[in-house]
Amino acid sequence: MSGDKQNTYFADGVQDQILTKLAKVSELRVISHTSVRQYKSGMPRNLREIGQQLGVIYILEGSVQRANNRLRIAAQLIDARTDTQIWAETYDRTASDLFAIQSELAEGIVAQLQAKLSPIQKAEIEELPTQDLVAFELYLQAKQIIDSYLIAEDVRAALLSALQLLDQAIKRDPDFVSAYCYIARANDLLYFFDLDPTPDRVLLAEAAVKTALRLRPESAEAHFTQADFLFRCHRDYDGALQELAIAQPGLPNDTAFFILSGYINRRRNHWPEAERDFATAVSLDPRNPNAY
Repeated sequence: MSGDKQNTYFADGVQDQILTKLAKVSELRVISHTSVRQYKSGMPRNLREIGQQLGVIYILEGSVQRANNRLRIAAQLIDARTDTQIWAETYDRTASDLFAIQSELAEGIVAQLQAKLSPIQKAEIEELPTQDLVAFELYLQAKQIIDSYLIAEDVRAALLSALQLLDQAIKRDPDFVSAYCYIARANDLLYFFDLDPTPDRVLLAEAAVKTALRLRPESAEAHFTQADFLFRCHRDYDGALQELAIAQPGLPNDTAFFILSGYINRRRNHWPEAERDFATAVSLDPRNPNAY
């Protein structure tokens, strides 16, 4: 998906959110945003070749346009084997309808592909991350920074800048679970990579995890975040695996889940399990350097 230059991060964030919703459907295999963002519209592309490179049958492409309080999202599902459009929809609404559009779009694709959607998966797809669009945009900016920390010139500065954005987001919406999860992740990384290996950094991560779990105890994302915290800040591999087991049903296509599971199994010298996890991560996100 694409947007104008000023709103590129917003368009990328919308794409990421739609893929995240689709990834919750266990009957689908969804390639991560990390591996598909290079195939932006406006650039020469061969959809058959892209399908072969990513190992997929169907490709979702579209555009995001925003002007004042209006939002236009166009999407089409293409059979990469024949370069044939099999589904298309355009949503032209107010910006406040963004979350509803994302859910409707994801459910439309699931229906078109005739994938089964459990009641829990349907509820997760329809769940709103926040009611505050400004908080959501702050979160999108921070998420992009944290997700791409490996390519940052100054990792510490990048993570701290992301935390500032997330602090603004939770001030606007104190119930924003995903924002707390990314606050924990940024603090985990600062501690784990010795960028700020202090007890205070661990406490900040722990507080964010606890808040996410308090707000949404059943959240797969929150339990994954707890696993990441236990792994990076306490080297508690058993506890981390227990949290991953809770999170797994809700994250069937989540690359970060399998990477973390691979890290833990490798630390425990469980090599066959680690190889399996990393192989799954590579299949879901072949261009993610963390998956190798």
